[in-house]
Amino acid sequence: MIRMKKIVIILLFLLSFLTFSANNEAMINYIIKSSGGKTSRSDAQKIVNTVNRVSSQYNFPPAYIYGIIEAESNFRNLPANRADARGVMQVTPGTSAAQVGCTGNLYNIEYNIECGVKYFDWMRKNASHYGIKNLSDLAAAYNCGPGCFKSGRWKNVSETTNYIKKVPAYGNKIASTAGLSPLDMTQFPAGTGGTVSGNNIKTASANSSLMVDWDAVQSEIAGMINDGISKLAPGLLVLLSVLTVLEIMWILYGYIVKNVLENLWMSLLRIMIRFSILAYVIPNAISLIDMGYGIFSGIGSYFMGNSGGTVTLNSIWAIAGREIGKILKIINESNFNFFNIVTDSRLFFEELGKMLLLIGVIILVYYFVVRIIFEMMMAVLQFRMALGLSWIFLPFDVNSITKRDLGNKSLTTLFLTGTKIVVIMALGGIVFKNLDAAGFGEVTFKELKYETIFLFITVGMVMAFVMNEADKITTTLAKGN
Repeated sequence: MIRMKKIVIILLFLLSFLTFSANNEAMINYIIKSSGGKTSRSDAQKIVNTVNRVSSQYNFPPAYIYGIIEAESNFRNLPANRADARGVMQVTPGTSAAQVGCTGNLYNIEYNIECGVKYFDWMRKNASHYGIKNLSDLAAAYNCGPGCFKSGRWKNVSETTNYIKKVPAYGNKIASTAGLSPLDMTQFPAGTGGTVSGNNIKTASANSSLMVDWDAVQSEIAGMINDGISKLAPGLLVLLSVLTVLEIMWILYGYIVKNVLENLWMSLLRIMIRFSILAYVIPNAISLIDMGYGIFSGIGSYFMGNSGGTVTLNSIWAIAGREIGKILKIINESNFNFFNIVTDSRLFFEELGKMLLLIGVIILVYYFVVRIIFEMMMAVLQFRMALGLSWIFLPFDVNSITKRDLGNKSLTTLFLTGTKIVVIMALGGIVFKNLDAAGFGEVTFKELKYETIFLFITVGMVMAFVMNEADKITTTLAKGN
């Protein structure tokens, strides 16, 4: 009887294994077909293996992850697009990846999927803040951004509204093909608290750094500016049309008086070209501003030593958490106690001095990080607000009379405010690199020397002076001096 039970168990195990293998093979074939043959069998196998692992690790339905991947890339390892999204899950290094500490190669398929699902998990942990209630909301937030979802702007974004229809359609088709459970987008599975594996994930993250979501703050303010621009667009198009008609009438009046046919046609052609350009720019202002910001922040990220993608406020804040963690570890390794004042007063005051200086270093690090974050936030908001204001004056450029006094300075504004972003990020990079060079390394409290602490503080004071010169540097670059 016991032998019979063992045989049945073995047969059930073999049957499960064969079913699992058959389902995996069906999924691999589905991936290759969906990608149009552009994803190799070995890469398809990587996708299947990784989804099997992370779906269990983070408690997300495999069909949901597959549906997201197909909606994002059709299982192709895509290069960076205009929004700098990359790989099979179209992870953006400057937002979603940085939010969870992913700083490695996002073209590595396993790593890309792991980072994407880790971002799902981060949004799930912050679901109450963003108003995310189920898997459908999570998909919308992944596509449009959690700040966009919270503000409700996603409802007016056709890409996102179509996206949340595609994901369950793909997911259920895959569930049927690969023998997975059907996908219910109204559900919201609880998190497991899993952690991303691999050496490419920094331990510092927004969640480990006092839970301050700086990117969300900036995103919400930028969203308010964008909403204002969107509401003004129809009125500005009407104003553009009125001013264009007035300009044409003025040109015709000049033709009647001077009777110069050649100048008439050339003038009308210039007006129509200018009108066509402005009629395109005005309703697409937000996209063009976002594109300009992406260019300048990308240049700034290069100077900060992160040419792989845009540096975010949360990724900068995370640096503070990581560095403070190192200092606290050193303090924790001390044997400091008040009994030493009796038994060994010299040791007591030596350790007390180190302790106070290290606490000062912690304050110094957070001073720099908060300073850089606020400088960057102000630079970004100045960029968007200044361009938004100059954009309001665009219609006047079509009319020769109004252009003289009310013409916009969009290109000048773009260069000035964009340069400020680059300067702040470049100076931030200089600060972090120099502080890192003057860091304490892997030493214990006992091994740490006063000279090392004073060197760090001295470098910090010099860097404070450099940060204070940010506006002067920007002005000098803008003037070309």
